[in-house]
Amino acid sequence: MTGPLGRERELQVLTGLVTGRGAVLVVRGEAGIGKTTLVEAALARAPGPRVIRVRGAETEREFAYAGLHQLVASGTGRLAGLPDPQRSALKRALGFADGPAPDPGLVAAGAGAVLAEQDRTTVWFLDNAQWLDHPSLHVLATIAHRPPPGVVIVFAAREVPARLAALPDLPVGPLAEEAAYALLTTVLPQLLDQRVRRRMVAEARGNPVALAGLQLVFTHTDLSGGFGPAAVRPIVDQRERAFARRIRELPWPTRRLLLLAAAEPTGDPALLWRAAAILGVDESAAAAAAGLMTVDGVVRFHHPLARPATYHSAPLAGRRQVHHALAAALGKGDRDQRAWHRAQAATGPSEELAAELEDSAGSARARGGAAAAAAFLARAADLTPDPARRADRLLTGAQAKLDAGEPAAAARLVVLARALEPARLPAARADLIFAKARWFTEPAGEAAAALVAAADGLAGLDPGLARETYLEALTAAIFAGDVAGGDTRPVRAVALAAKGAPPSAQPPRPVDLLLHGLVVRFTDGYAAAVPLLREALGKFRAAGAADIRWAWLCANLAHDLFDCDGIVFWAAHQVELLRATGALGLLPRALGYLGHVQASRGRMAESAASLAEADAITIATGAPPRQFVEPFIAAFRGAEKPAVELVREAAERAIRQRQGAALRVVRFSEALLHNGLGQYRAALAAARSAAEDDDDLGTVGVALVELVEAAVRCDEPETAADALTRLVERTEASGTEFARGVTDRSRALVSAGAEAEALYRSALAHLALGGDALWLARTHLIHGEWLRRGGRRIDARTELRLAADLFTRIGAKAFADRAHRELLATAETVKPAEDEGPLTTHEAFIARLARDGLTNREIAARLVLSPRTVEWHLSKIFTKLGITSRRQLRTALSDG
Repeated sequence: MTGPLGRERELQVLTGLVTGRGAVLVVRGEAGIGKTTLVEAALARAPGPRVIRVRGAETEREFAYAGLHQLVASGTGRLAGLPDPQRSALKRALGFADGPAPDPGLVAAGAGAVLAEQDRTTVWFLDNAQWLDHPSLHVLATIAHRPPPGVVIVFAAREVPARLAALPDLPVGPLAEEAAYALLTTVLPQLLDQRVRRRMVAEARGNPVALAGLQLVFTHTDLSGGFGPAAVRPIVDQRERAFARRIRELPWPTRRLLLLAAAEPTGDPALLWRAAAILGVDESAAAAAAGLMTVDGVVRFHHPLARPATYHSAPLAGRRQVHHALAAALGKGDRDQRAWHRAQAATGPSEELAAELEDSAGSARARGGAAAAAAFLARAADLTPDPARRADRLLTGAQAKLDAGEPAAAARLVVLARALEPARLPAARADLIFAKARWFTEPAGEAAAALVAAADGLAGLDPGLARETYLEALTAAIFAGDVAGGDTRPVRAVALAAKGAPPSAQPPRPVDLLLHGLVVRFTDGYAAAVPLLREALGKFRAAGAADIRWAWLCANLAHDLFDCDGIVFWAAHQVELLRATGALGLLPRALGYLGHVQASRGRMAESAASLAEADAITIATGAPPRQFVEPFIAAFRGAEKPAVELVREAAERAIRQRQGAALRVVRFSEALLHNGLGQYRAALAAARSAAEDDDDLGTVGVALVELVEAAVRCDEPETAADALTRLVERTEASGTEFARGVTDRSRALVSAGAEAEALYRSALAHLALGGDALWLARTHLIHGEWLRRGGRRIDARTELRLAADLFTRIGAKAFADRAHRELLATAETVKPAEDEGPLTTHEAFIARLARDGLTNREIAARLVLSPRTVEWHLSKIFTKLGITSRRQLRTALSDG
């Protein structure tokens, strides 16, 4: 069987794929390069598999889960056999049931179970993947990273979406010159001047559709003399015009049928024929459309440009007629689609239609389609006759754009709303949304200033919203910290502005208590604020939920108050909130933070799972990666070389992005690394930097502990005493077990004799109750070191063994090595650390991939990890195997 001209290699790869089981491939290339033709040719060579085809379309990108609906349409009869959570999530995603936004993971699991077959391979061919709606694309990418047995998934895309970037791909490039000439000869058999033919091939750049489309671009008259027009440009607009010209030559019923199909985004044949009947078009019209469109199980255009060419070349009146017919054909069966078509058919403003669209926006959001909600609201605003009501809907749409992660689009809608000169409250709302948009597009310090201005404008209009906005401004200022720079509002200035916020309602809300506590914290000092902040955190926890804006703040406050239990709660709660709301854009960072907290408490398996999930979501969704966690994890592990590089990169990024809070986290990680390695002078410099801003929330307290240790080791007693004084001011006000433990630990370092001994034992007792495994193990270590240096070798061994065992269990290698060296100095026989034993299954797999020549990036893509994580794993593998380079892996792994 022959295949596409000049594509033998690609066809061989695809044929092998679709005849296998459980494989995934992204076929990528520019429009018209032949991706669809290649896949269809491969499927024709493998007649055994069941094939499910889904075609993305620009017109359906706003409809949440429209692509998934196409995919599972043939398997809805199997929904009853799914477990309840999967069935419920899938039904809500497909619009078969009402309820909150479904968990994308459950939707993915349900879709995979519905469509997988045990007795034969099923091929999912997802064409035009770049136009799939975002929720569908996320679900499909999730499935693709671990496809069900017997499922082969083939994506075809012009530009590969970020969600699919880590999947194996097959690039389809331009045809070779010889193949291009051969194709042109089949398309244009007329005699042409060789220079014209050569120019046509060159300008087509090896694009098969561009070459094939020349028979549409050139008429017989154009070519009768052997020369075409002066310029031949195979660009999208030109090819669309060629399709439009061809469509205009068709009979009116066929043109109307094509326009109906172009305007209907789901490809539903039954809906198409109902709407066609309303317009007086019967099935005979399909015959003349055969070269452009097929109507069978789904309505499909043969070329991706045929649909937009059909729609955009039609007159406005014609487009309105088909939308009206589609709305009538839908009846009341699909409220959202019906509202959209009615709106497209509208000839002027209509409050009824606008209200219907606004209502549909709510249901679109409930199904997880924030971008769809924003589109509905923008159209609702267009149809709203009253300027004030229109401004209100524009602002609601702007908020939806923010929720969808599109701050620039949100800002544009705010500009439109402001142009309508609405009443003061909408104007204040506009300032607020615009300021929030700046969070994403500008440094946090500048966003803080904008939020203060918005809060000032709201003060006399909506006191509750004003107080919330002041709190957001404080959050931005805290995040910006002391590297904000420029014309910004430092945190104390923002706190003073917030001090003038309107009084809270009675009884005060948790958010009111939190604002008051933070204002006191930054104006009257740490000790005065502790009881107020503790009350606010307690109220938030008692309420059972919190806005994600405040969850981040609560987590940092738990750190600031040395509240280990609160740290764990808020780290996990952030993740729960983001999962419940489907806010995947923020989830990787929250998971990274949770992994950080879990590692500190010795829960290494949980930490590894959280970090792996964060990496997988980043790859699958294109969400911002988890930032500023890798330096801590590397420092915790004691991997010096990668940790130093990660610290450098993260510090540069934090300074560039003017994120002071993040920079202090990085410097704390650097201090932890160097204290663990015994490089105390470097630790001293990093700890000084991390602890220099008393207005920081969360990092300064523990950074002061690092500073005391490093200063003592560097014989700088004044630095140690000053750091201890600042630490005690905080920990005595806090009063938690963890606070008492790190205080007694630090006091012991600057003490001697019986006083030091008592302080070490007190610190260990408090830290054992505090729950932080890393700090407990570190205190056993420095106590053992102190005992050994005092000549008490037997007592030292007990402490050092405890430290070594704890460090080994939680994976803190540098600290474990230090404990083992101290044990050797006591004449103790030291067994090799468990971490230095044989490779784990995961490590062995990574080692084999590296041995076989894969780069870190390729291994990361294969295992859904970050390249940095792979580098960290390899550093552990090299240590365990006693080697220093990849070249030695082949010998080291020769035993299998």
